[in-house]
Amino acid sequence: MSITAFFLIFFGSLAYYYFVLRKYNSLGFRMFSLFTFITLCFVYWWYSGYKELEDLKKNGIHTEATVIKKSIEGKPDSNVPDNVVTVGYVTKEGKAITAEAREMTSKEEYDEVSVGQKVQIIYTNNVKNTQLQTTFNRSVKDYNWILIMPALFFLIGMGCLVFLGRFKIHAHEGTVYEYLTDENGKVLFDDKQSATTRTIRKINLLSKMMQAFGK
Repeated sequence: MSITAFFLIFFGSLAYYYFVLRKYNSLGFRMFSLFTFITLCFVYWWYSGYKELEDLKKNGIHTEATVIKKSIEGKPDSNVPDNVVTVGYVTKEGKAITAEAREMTSKEEYDEVSVGQKVQIIYTNNVKNTQLQTTFNRSVKDYNWILIMPALFFLIGMGCLVFLGRFKIHAHEGTVYEYLTDENGKVLFDDKQSATTRTIRKINLLSKMMQAFGK
């Protein structure tokens, strides 16, 4: 996870707590706000990759390269390792370049190439953005379809707003427990009375205490 994404999630969570959970007890609105936040995070992630793809589409140079090395490398800001294919090629100006195709390279595309093999690549003049041609072709197709996911999340949120708006969440004063009522005030669920919920909260509390002592 990148630093920007971490701060986006962190401050978004704080905003959700202070401006939604503390002010509104409508289950529908809470769920709508949550799914809207997920949608925005997803669109941000999509747009960061889309900018790179658009740069390649407008300014990319297609050429043949030789695979020099293959490696799977972790990175400090993400739990997902990169499938790195190091390639060597010669630019139009006759300059020999060594570059890495990483981040968007899938496992299948990584497995399909071998050291010493000739492959088609696309790169920009600053060599900052280099991709295998197969990766680029797949990404062009995938990025339009990926937008279905945030649209689906937003529609789910709208459904929650419409169909769950009549349910209200109330807090037990002086405790961390809450209970759910319908429009008539009838209690439908009370996590204070739920053994499962109490156990989960205790485990969560113990986990936080252990993390605090570990520091």
